[in-house]
Amino acid sequence: MPGALTKDEARAAFADAINNITGSTTSCSDYSTDTVDAKSQYQGLTTYETDMNASGDCTSRDGEST
Repeated sequence: MPGALTKDEARAAFADAINNITGSTTSCSDYSTDTVDAKSQYQGLTTYETDMNASGDCTSRDGEST
């Protein structure tokens, strides 16, 4: 959980970050219609955790994508 955020605030921040990627276009004038080829689909909440600790170090893998 990002520091000082509630679960709802973190969820909104992650959604904004993903929308910034999937909804972006290039700023180059020659490629004004070039869009990022990325898609996302919210899959709901999970009880799984990332395979990283608070310091950003990898921990043991659990085989689940979060």
